[in-house]
Amino acid sequence: MKARQPLGVGLIGLGYAADFHLPAVLSLPEVRLVAVADLNENRRNAYASRHPGRSFCDYRKLLEHPAVELVGILTPPASHLEIALAAISAGKHILLEKPITPTLDEAHRLLAVAGSSASKICVAYILRFVRQIRMMRELVRSGALGEIEILRCVASTPEMLSPAGPGHRRDRAQGGGSVIELGVHHYDLWAHLLDSQVLEVNAFSRSLQMHDQSTVVSARMTCGTLATTSVSLCAADQYEVEVLGSRARAGASLFHFDGLEVSGAGQAANQGARRIRQLLRGVQELPYALRARRVGGTFRYAFRELWRHLAEAVNRDRLPEPGLRAGLESLAVAIASSQASLTGGTIRVTGNAPT
Repeated sequence: MKARQPLGVGLIGLGYAADFHLPAVLSLPEVRLVAVADLNENRRNAYASRHPGRSFCDYRKLLEHPAVELVGILTPPASHLEIALAAISAGKHILLEKPITPTLDEAHRLLAVAGSSASKICVAYILRFVRQIRMMRELVRSGALGEIEILRCVASTPEMLSPAGPGHRRDRAQGGGSVIELGVHHYDLWAHLLDSQVLEVNAFSRSLQMHDQSTVVSARMTCGTLATTSVSLCAADQYEVEVLGSRARAGASLFHFDGLEVSGAGQAANQGARRIRQLLRGVQELPYALRARRVGGTFRYAFRELWRHLAEAVNRDRLPEPGLRAGLESLAVAIASSQASLTGGTIRVTGNAPT
């Protein structure tokens, strides 16, 4: 049987997101980087000095490259619709950064066009590909945690404390602010972990240096579970997810290779046993930790798994997940949460649009 040739990849945008995606693409045998495009000459020159392949100022030139089969759209959200429609027209498969568009109208338009095309499109909701989250989802689906009462997420980065932080992230109208920029990851994660949709949300935000620099969002899911997410673009690095069930609790620290901890109801007081279990788990996870270290650690390793998943979907003619529908649903929650933070009320999310 003839081995498949690696899929030719073109990356559009060499900014913040490319710092995560580029090493993942370069590390995979299933794909090969053919070309990049970016408006910034300094970024193009820096790329060209370290990597082979073509670099373009105009993304349209990249889409004309015959060897490019799969495109990563890593630009700010305001440009996503234009570039994605052009990529679909050029017959390319797409990895699309989040949020998929700044508005629901644009998202619906993109879904309508993509639905009648042969392009495989995957949204870069990276949390689905983090190893601890995959393990946590299996625990939830198996019933090992019991009835899920609360799902809690905390994520923060000091990125926007620097004047060099991406400008679009300061403006909610451009898909920026923590309630959208970081929040969409969690709204998708809620649905993914619980196999449920968001029914209603309320939110509080802090906007001193930028729009929604920090936000706390609370939600009721259609399954009845209560979900919260606390996100900040102006605080020290943190990423934690916790599921509280009637039988057990599962907590994940996403920056640590052994960062999944499960404790049964009534076990919280037994700290000694928990520490021993954590130590043993760390020893068992060492082979994975060594693999992940080669691409920058367990969180960055998830980007490799994301690209591998999309390449496999293209090669086997399968629909990748998460797709644009998941992108639309999480965007609707983000917009509802943004409205809730401005009005101080509770916003219902129905029909993929806040009411």
